[in-house]
Amino acid sequence: MVEGVFFKTIKSLEKLIRTNQTGSPEELAEKLNISVTLLYYCLQSMKQMNVPVAYNKAERTFYFQEPGYINDHFLWHSGLQKTPQTTTEEFKTEKT
Repeated sequence: MVEGVFFKTIKSLEKLIRTNQTGSPEELAEKLNISVTLLYYCLQSMKQMNVPVAYNKAERTFYFQEPGYINDHFLWHSGLQKTPQTTTEEFKTEKT
């Protein structure tokens, strides 16, 4: 049960980062309805999964340093962007 909640939080965090809707760490934690401490735990977990997440102080936003996505097994897939209308086997290359 806890793992499911954690995964849902990570996926919500990924979506907010991808859509440039994070704001500061405090704002992001509020959007996710979690503490700032838990937010940093989630970010550290993402980095341990090799997710290239970083923070831009000037723009006050988190971002991915390269295109990719987190799959349903907590694995980062670099250079690929899963599209909503595809199955898990079909992906398109994200252009930056």
